[in-house]
Amino acid sequence: MIEHFGEPPPVDIHLTDVPPLPRIWFVHREDNGIIQVQQDRFLHNWKRAKPEDEYPRYPKVIKLFKDRLSKFRLFLKENELGFIEPLQYEMTYINHIPEGDGWVDMSNVGDVFPDFALRANKDRFLPGPRRN
Repeated sequence: MIEHFGEPPPVDIHLTDVPPLPRIWFVHREDNGIIQVQQDRFLHNWKRAKPEDEYPRYPKVIKLFKDRLSKFRLFLKENELGFIEPLQYEMTYINHIPEGDGWVDMSNVGDVFPDFALRANKDRFLPGPRRN
């Protein structure tokens, strides 16, 4: 969801003569970093590519984001492709809690998140959650 503060004119960025793509991905050579560019978004993501990959903490993530956004802005400027005028910034940070670290199955959700609990009523319409 984007907050609107008055509609800016649409910006079309065409990097080639092919029809515009809905999104373009730039994947890091280690396969654990992704920059996704869409007409109205610049996304910076991390993914675990190898079991030994460690999730980068906030100071590293924000530094990488700022660096990559700066390089993308410079690319746009040098190639006379327009500029980015952000309407808003959004950050999502997810902590993974592996099975065994405080929980064994979905019935333990209230142990991990005290404000969420499953009602263990056998007469419920739907069965309890299960793993696939």
